[in-house]
Amino acid sequence: FSLAKIPLVIRESRVGSQQVFAVSAEAAQHGIQPGMTLKQARALCPQACFIPANPTRYQHILKEISSLLADFTTKVEPSGGQLAAIIYSDFGRLANTEQLELAECLGQVVQERTRLAPALGLATGKFPAHVAASSIGLKRALFIAPGQESSFLAPFSVTHLPLDQELSYRFRLLGLRTLGQLAEL
Repeated sequence: FSLAKIPLVIRESRVGSQQVFAVSAEAAQHGIQPGMTLKQARALCPQACFIPANPTRYQHILKEISSLLADFTTKVEPSGGQLAAIIYSDFGRLANTEQLELAECLGQVVQERTRLAPALGLATGKFPAHVAASSIGLKRALFIAPGQESSFLAPFSVTHLPLDQELSYRFRLLGLRTLGQLAEL
């Protein structure tokens, strides 16, 4: 049985806590967000799979992946946050094809060593790389050619931005749904 396409909700591991710790992309599509109560999450998506968080294991794996990347580049940066599942690295001045080959090789090594299937986004900036990685399936890499970031990002939802609820509400009122619409302003 595979959890690959099932909405997954990771609940806080603290005793007595009734909050969501993290969610899969499938659960987020149902409106579930970290910090909301488990009761709210169940109401939004009763078919979701709820499992307890294991922050110690997550941090260990993050360090393992960061160490692996450090063998290839000195510029390795976890994204921060309690559950950092994103690591940025800079491959320097490698040619585009070399970057993609290296990313695919790293993806294989990460999967072999951690049994986790990464999604890899390659772009000239952190934000387009993040969107690229989150827009493809696991065990895949997506390369955004330099200069193509704006056209790549244009159709994606503004929800990819770190917006508070008030600003998100204002964007909806203004009819701003995509990054392209926001960029046009």
